[in-house]
Amino acid sequence: MSKKWSASDRTRTYTYIFPMLGGNYQEFKYVINAYLYDSNNSLQDKIFILLYRDSKNIEEGKDFIRREKIIKIDPNFYSMYDLTDNYKMYCFNIPLKWKPAYYLFKQGKYSKFPDIYKRHLLRFHNLTIKSEVGKVLYRAEEQYEKWEKILKTQISRKQEIGDMPDILNRETFDRSMLFTESGFWK
Repeated sequence: MSKKWSASDRTRTYTYIFPMLGGNYQEFKYVINAYLYDSNNSLQDKIFILLYRDSKNIEEGKDFIRREKIIKIDPNFYSMYDLTDNYKMYCFNIPLKWKPAYYLFKQGKYSKFPDIYKRHLLRFHNLTIKSEVGKVLYRAEEQYEKWEKILKTQISRKQEIGDMPDILNRETFDRSMLFTESGFWK
């Protein structure tokens, strides 16, 4: 049995850091999520990408193997390890040209990303400046107004409008995420 992952399960790492690997969303067919850390791994300054494939589906398996070969020749590819028969974790170095944005992300300073990276990120996810992510990147006034109304308080325009990444919890992969209550792998 496999877990049905939804967009709400996606991390901020998936949204803001995963695009550093290049390409676009459609090229990464088997990606479930992206993380800054793996709780069972001491690597630092890496991007951890969780992939799923149905090990019983032969055609999907052939496509997965073909795509995996492409992933492994990526200049930023660092390592890969199996979590289960169906789940694999791929680890990538942060591309040198995007390291400043990576460190800004960890501080929650999305609007400080270089403009070239903001445009790349939006293109990667096929989004526009008017999307929720675009509004965070470009600190849209309407986002401040929206949150002021919800929170019933004034928000300084010097403050970022996006939430800080939850590095210790949501942005760190933990193998327990793959277990069901009955103890079987999802």
